[in-house]
Amino acid sequence: MGNIERILAAGNNLSDSDLKILVNKIMDRLNHEKAFASSVKIVPRMECPVCHTSSHVVRNGHKHGKQAFLCRACGKSYVTTSNTLLSGSHYSSDVWKTVLADTLMGVSLDDDLQHIRISHTSLFFMRHKIMLALEDLQEVSPAMVEEVVEADETYIPEPEKGTKFGPDAKRKPRKRGTPASKRGLSDEQICICTAVQRKSGDLVVKSENRARPSTEDVVDIYTGHVKKGTLFLTDGMNVYPKLGKVLGLSVMNVKKETGSFFSLNTVNNLHSFIKNRYYDYRGVATKYLNRYNMVFRAAYRMRMSVDELAEKLFLVRDPKRVHHYDDVKELNMFAV
Repeated sequence: MGNIERILAAGNNLSDSDLKILVNKIMDRLNHEKAFASSVKIVPRMECPVCHTSSHVVRNGHKHGKQAFLCRACGKSYVTTSNTLLSGSHYSSDVWKTVLADTLMGVSLDDDLQHIRISHTSLFFMRHKIMLALEDLQEVSPAMVEEVVEADETYIPEPEKGTKFGPDAKRKPRKRGTPASKRGLSDEQICICTAVQRKSGDLVVKSENRARPSTEDVVDIYTGHVKKGTLFLTDGMNVYPKLGKVLGLSVMNVKKETGSFFSLNTVNNLHSFIKNRYYDYRGVATKYLNRYNMVFRAAYRMRMSVDELAEKLFLVRDPKRVHHYDDVKELNMFAV
């Protein structure tokens, strides 16, 4: 009996939920291999990042394996990755692309280390610099949904991965996967608000509060991300009609309508995707939650290939988008 026959025979004993997990893992593996069909390179740019001239720039040897340049007009020395996301990094763009692809595919840091020969600390900061760059990209190109949009919330028990609980902690530590101690929605649950455009298009994923969101929360989350006149399909929570009045949306409660059109299947699929990613990552720290929400936005539907996303993240020269150690530890922290 061949390998495929043995796998099929073993699959007959799996439950429906386990089969779905197996299929998701196989698809992630295929997408991961497809991501490396081509390679992104940092193209040398002769223009000086200080005085923006190219007429007085000469090659000036190599630094950490990268071509160095010297601007004779202002005396500035720089390399091909200066003022990019890779600024100051000793690793090649291929290594960064591998980290980007593994982040999108839900590969945990420990699993990532098996095929990337760098330290756990370096990998951690590389991954979080990429997530900060995704947040920067959100500011430059904000998520925008239109036409028919499904909106709903999903909840996760407050993750405090990496936190040491002292005697004054607000709750006792729990093992990963342990449910919240309080029944129903409580302050132990973190809300992730989601809105996804049907068939194709963008999505909005953001956390801003514990338990059920208020009207102010959803208005803040969706303002600037939903086009006026959009049909907003919801589960009937009372904050959405108020949101519709503020943003000029047509809000409908699918529970009061009949027909296959009125469903939340697309957004529920997104919620399953998010939950599976949390499982793959082995959980995430609460303070980094919105960074990972940006990863979910980029990874769901893969509207942009890894090569295209790498170009947008790695090749942009902007000093404001160069992040360092302190930024990873302090910038855009989620706190409720």
